[in-house]
Amino acid sequence: MSAAAELLAEVRRLGGVLEFRPPDRIHYRLPPEQADRLLPAIREAKPELLRLLAASPRDPDPRAARWAGVTLATLGDRAITLTAPARDLPAPREWVKTPAGLGDLICWEASGAEGLVRLFRPRQGQAALVWFPAERIVGELEWSRRRA
Repeated sequence: MSAAAELLAEVRRLGGVLEFRPPDRIHYRLPPEQADRLLPAIREAKPELLRLLAASPRDPDPRAARWAGVTLATLGDRAITLTAPARDLPAPREWVKTPAGLGDLICWEASGAEGLVRLFRPRQGQAALVWFPAERIVGELEWSRRRA
């Protein structure tokens, strides 16, 4: 195993990330306590790291995890949108408060009448993915201003 491959494996083992950004950049997220030690090694091994990162399959898209468990049955016959249909509605991927608890807003029905929320802690017997009327979904920025 080359020194660059060992460095890449060490960064991953420590919970860090190195990503290839074309044409010749490396984006990194390193554990803060290890950054001072790893950055010089990353700079030194950059040409070989670029080759390894460009050749390796891309990491799974983190957005895919958001959609885990969402099926056509969950969506029903709803037309959906991945942006807030109105300025006063929270955006998908925003944490929201609902009558059933806190969750992550997945998407909106296209008209904005209801939103699909993945509850962080569903109550016993309750589905984790629930459609709520728009007026019952409160965005994180609005929590202190009104109640769900």
